[in-house]
Amino acid sequence: MHTMTSREFNQQTSRAKLLAKEGPVFITERGEPAFVLMSVEEYRKDHPQLFRSALELFADMPNIYAGMNEEDMDTFDQSFEEILRQVREDANDPKYSRPPLDLEEF
Repeated sequence: MHTMTSREFNQQTSRAKLLAKEGPVFITERGEPAFVLMSVEEYRKDHPQLFRSALELFADMPNIYAGMNEEDMDTFDQSFEEILRQVREDANDPKYSRPPLDLEEF
């Protein structure tokens, strides 16, 4: 575990990132812990539910439905449909799209 002041962090960001590969880096302001910098791998270990893939979510649907009554299922289905609708809209939105990859550049 490492600790840096806010000033040190601002002046030595690269060093902070290297230290974060070893473990969390606590950043202080006026002597008090204010922030924590950590690798995404470390964050994933602490918050695995935030990194579930869509495939894992679909595979877990029977377990999600298991504890629901019919009204809850309908509400869940409507919410899920709204999320899928938004994903489809975003997929067609130019601000989220990337230009096609020109393989001849490589």
